[in-house]
Amino acid sequence: MDAKDILKKIKAVFDGTQVIPPVIPAPVAPAKLATNFPVDGGAAVYVDSDTIATGASVWADEAMTMPYPDGSYTVTGTTFTFTVAGGIVTAADGSLTDTAAAQVPPAAPAPVLGPTLPQFEAMEKEVNDLKAALVKANLLAEKHEKILPDLFELAASLIKEPNGEPKTLPENQKGKFEQERAARIDAFSKSLKTLKSK
Repeated sequence: MDAKDILKKIKAVFDGTQVIPPVIPAPVAPAKLATNFPVDGGAAVYVDSDTIATGASVWADEAMTMPYPDGSYTVTGTTFTFTVAGGIVTAADGSLTDTAAAQVPPAAPAPVLGPTLPQFEAMEKEVNDLKAALVKANLLAEKHEKILPDLFELAASLIKEPNGEPKTLPENQKGKFEQERAARIDAFSKSLKTLKSK
């Protein structure tokens, strides 16, 4: 792909005749929800279902990152017993029929306190700074939008400019060719300075 093709593609995107497909993020799997059961003489056990079954993974934390310690346990208030080895239930026996009574009640959420006056003032200043930055960015974008067509036109004409003198050019015309070429390059330079000043 040469410079002309690249320039055409860029120009098509800015003209709106070519649409860049949006990047669609990969779907995120929903997080597992932990059910917890109190254990006689130990910490609550967490599972990713509503029961404790043989072969199930069990954890010592709600984030389900720490395997439950090896041993045999009884769920508080029930006849249900289970044995754990390597974070996996190897045996389960009894009844968990009253699971609602057996489950550990969730901790009450901590009260959410609002920001203090100094924090509020700092946030208000930050919002105002962001608004000012947004206005400045919008003005800059509008400015660039106005000069982009001229820049594309200038780049297209620069690409057409020969790299050297034609091999078939007669000797008596070489000086004239170089003068005309120098004049065109000077015109390109002036056009770039004009665009920069805009």
